[in-house]
Amino acid sequence: MALTPDGLAVQTHEQQHVAIYEGHWSEMVSQISSFTDKCLSREKANCYNSLVPIIRGTYWTQALLNNKLFDCGTYGNVFGACDDVQTLSAEVYGKYFPYLLAGLSQCDQLK
Repeated sequence: MALTPDGLAVQTHEQQHVAIYEGHWSEMVSQISSFTDKCLSREKANCYNSLVPIIRGTYWTQALLNNKLFDCGTYGNVFGACDDVQTLSAEVYGKYFPYLLAGLSQCDQLK
């Protein structure tokens, strides 16, 4: 894509950003839905409930990362498109996912 895209190119590019956010939103809802509307002990339900903020943070940060990667791949580092990719990646894969996986494992083991 040229650095000065026409209106259609801009619209298509921005629609891809929307699709990225929508995809992560759907994944987040699916993750949360995997343990809702089930008969659970109070302890297990409270455990899963405590994971909702980390699930939200995981998918939101991953959506930000994927949008940055999309811009970086499209423009290179023009306009700082690649800024924060490394930081967001470390946050998603070094902080959120390990914490989420550990939390899910802990909740799954409860009766």
